Amino acid sequence: MAYFTILTNIGQAKIANAIALGQQIQVTEMALGDGNGNPTAPNQVQTSLVRQVYRAQLNQLSVDPSNPNYVVAELIVPSDVGGWTVREVGLYDASGDLIALGNFPDTYKPQLSEGASRDLVVRIIIEVSNASVVQLKIDPTVVLASRQWVDATFLRRAKVAGGLAGQVLTKNSNTAEDFKWVDPSAAVSVIVDVKPERQTLSAGQTVVNFASIAATGIAVYVEGVRLIETVDYNITGAAQITLTNSFPAGSVIHSYQNEALDGIAGASEAQRGLIKLAPAGAPATNATDAITPATLAAALQALGVQVSPPGQVAAFARTNAPNGWLKANGAAVSRTTYSSLFAAIGTTFGAGDGSSTFNLPDLRGEFLRGLDDGRGVDPARTLGSAQAGTQIPVMTVSKSTATTGALVSPTASALTADGNASYPTGMENQQSTSPGTYLGVNLSTIGNSALVSYSVRPRNVALLFCIKV
Repeated sequence: MAYFTILTNIGQAKIANAIALGQQIQVTEMALGDGNGNPTAPNQVQTSLVRQVYRAQLNQLSVDPSNPNYVVAELIVPSDVGGWTVREVGLYDASGDLIALGNFPDTYKPQLSEGASRDLVVRIIIEVSNASVVQLKIDPTVVLASRQWVDATFLRRAKVAGGLAGQVLTKNSNTAEDFKWVDPSAAVSVIVDVKPERQTLSAGQTVVNFASIAATGIAVYVEGVRLIETVDYNITGAAQITLTNSFPAGSVIHSYQNEALDGIAGASEAQRGLIKLAPAGAPATNATDAITPATLAAALQALGVQVSPPGQVAAFARTNAPNGWLKANGAAVSRTTYSSLFAAIGTTFGAGDGSSTFNLPDLRGEFLRGLDDGRGVDPARTLGSAQAGTQIPVMTVSKSTATTGALVSPTASALTADGNASYPTGMENQQSTSPGTYLGVNLSTIGNSALVSYSVRPRNVALLFCIKV
């Protein structure tokens, strides 16, 4: 055999010691030499090459797939290195000792400056009784890859022929490079392991620590009622939750990790859970399925049900405003909190602080009147404007004495000295208790007769005016 590789005495001793002690030899570098211009014959007593011309980290160290006792070492010499002929090779370990060497067919490595260049891949094989004791130790940032290795390792795997749009590539068997294209439903089979944990709550207990499950993504039930995260409890640790409220002593809390969908209870008026939305056109007799607010609004509109709009004023037989309403008492309220109402009435009844608030109408003790809106009955009025009461002439007073007199009214009601009189239905007797004073008029201070004017108030009932927000 003209060309061969042998272990040096140092290499043989290190490998034998590694096998005996169950250790490994870390091979790091390969050296190339030109034999000082002559062919070489490897000698196991050598500790270096005849004349070294290049030395670098190994690119790859592997076991021959056909022979498990063969260790194959590979070095790539880049194109910008050269100008010498390779005649000898050697392997060095992490300690810098030459453990194997061989001779090599004369191979000239040109430099780019010579007008020709190429990468040179050098491989040598050493035979050991146990290949597992030989280990590659390299700095991956300075190792080069051959084109053949890239093609075999990446490009071939990236160019897997066949398959259809939407399919995925899966292993067909445990054999290397054996793949097949399949539909996703056939390729994916997920098995979820449900982990339950059961505890009994003590009186006043709100903190629950789990022993076998994590707090994230759990389903929590107390006495069969599903709890909602951030409403009924909060996650306060990797395996801990804190209940919003405590439960009676002895209540059972069940918690499930990876709970199956069909294990979650359906929602009802008495229990939270999953809900089922009613389909479009569901009959009014459907008492089990839910609808969204948008669907509800559309259904009410289709039925002709009118929802009170912001700014509507209504009277209520109660002393406090119902939900969604405010007392019409002139108060300054937030433009942000009541944005819909502010958009409807603006600053018609007052600008509040001029920036963040606005005023409600003040309807306390007031009668309401329809806006003239161009009719001409009550002209020059604007929406929200107030109007004072007017004096209406209603009676003529005739004086007979300083303390008595006669009242002539449109109904000819008689007013006697003792103040008794007959008034039209619905009119209030405003007689003063002072002698000679009737209806607020002191007869001793006026002439024999006078026309007296009074404000007229109809019969009324007091209710609370509120405005829709």
